[in-house]
Amino acid sequence: MVTRCVHIFFCFVAKINTMRGVMRRSFPRYASSFKKHFSDISTPARSTVLDENKKELKTALAGLLQNRIHVGGFLPFSEFFKECLMNPEYGYYTTKRTVIGGASADFTTAAEIPIFCDIICGWIVDVWNKMGTPRRVNLVELGPGKGSLMCSVLRQMQTISPALFQFVNVHMVEAGTQRMEEQKVKLKDFQTATQKIQWYLDIDSLSVTGTPTIMIANEFFDALPVTQFTKDPQRGWLEAVVDVDEDPSQELHFKLAQAPANSFANLLIPDDVPKDMTQIEINTYGMATMEKVGRKLIDSGMGACLIIDYGKDEYMSDTVRGIRGHKFVNPLLSPGDVDLSAWVSFKQLRWALSRWSMAREQLRSYGPLTQRSFLEQNGIDVRLLMLCKAAETKIGLNIISNWRRLMEDKMTSDDSQGMGKNFKVWCVATANLPPPSPWLKK
Repeated sequence: MVTRCVHIFFCFVAKINTMRGVMRRSFPRYASSFKKHFSDISTPARSTVLDENKKELKTALAGLLQNRIHVGGFLPFSEFFKECLMNPEYGYYTTKRTVIGGASADFTTAAEIPIFCDIICGWIVDVWNKMGTPRRVNLVELGPGKGSLMCSVLRQMQTISPALFQFVNVHMVEAGTQRMEEQKVKLKDFQTATQKIQWYLDIDSLSVTGTPTIMIANEFFDALPVTQFTKDPQRGWLEAVVDVDEDPSQELHFKLAQAPANSFANLLIPDDVPKDMTQIEINTYGMATMEKVGRKLIDSGMGACLIIDYGKDEYMSDTVRGIRGHKFVNPLLSPGDVDLSAWVSFKQLRWALSRWSMAREQLRSYGPLTQRSFLEQNGIDVRLLMLCKAAETKIGLNIISNWRRLMEDKMTSDDSQGMGKNFKVWCVATANLPPPSPWLKK
């Protein structure tokens, strides 16, 4: 009897496994989808969803933030921004792979374009010469991404300035552990036994005291959290906060609301904000970071920081965008799986330094000017001719296409954006350094 029961049990298991195999063969689309990351499964159009619950698939970070809000109340939007990008376990930059460049990535930066890196390398060499060609110099990159910019700069530096290549010590400031690993692989050919390249999790841990320093921040400040405010006729500026959206008819799990009263962040709103503005975005983390950069430059004794980012030299509102698959999406969508960025207010970054008496005495500000103007005045057209002359036709056409992307405002008839006008270049340098290119008449 026992033997018969065992036999029936194994027959039943075998039949179940057979049915599973049939289901996999019959419905391959569903079987394969479970192997994908939730972000690869697009949310269906609401009109096609039969279920009343139209919520998107919930990310792990979304669940964590919901619990946090339920326990402690609403979350400042700047804190939500920070958690989405830098949460140690689920943050976009700390955990996600292949976020930059390529069809599977979410965005592409100028650092992936070699001709851009050539111009940056030439600028670095020029600043080093203006420093008096010191035998020790720090080259610092903030937010190095995949490491493409530094890799191209060092490769070009070996050719045009081998002396600087021997003297330079490279410092990479990268808060994302996943990005850091990518950078170490990218730059392994330039690493030496004396640790020519070193990594830091934040600017505070970077030591440059007494050593001439050149800093590069390409598309770094746009990824720093911002604080949004809305003006209330009776209560003044109120900070934007994130709350849980329980409405099943809404796709998102979160919604924006107003704080019930003023917050400490209100102290960072400049006094000269136009009176007709009813909304404003404050680069709170950007201003704090700019002060740290200024201190490092002063501590170095002589230095310069080149900042390249999309933004304006004015106050702005509601510029935060989510980016996934080279497309803009709602910034509250899929926390931890969507890149968030905001336009940089260079006016606010300058204001952050102007409030500090030592910065007013020992630092000088140059720009901002458009990326197109900066690249033109630093010889990108000459470099373009040199590269095209030595390249095959197909490669030459690709070089020209990349040049257009860097220089023009609109790329194609489909109205895609170029970087020429929207991207700005700003430089902060110590007062004892001659004006860097192209601000020679400053």
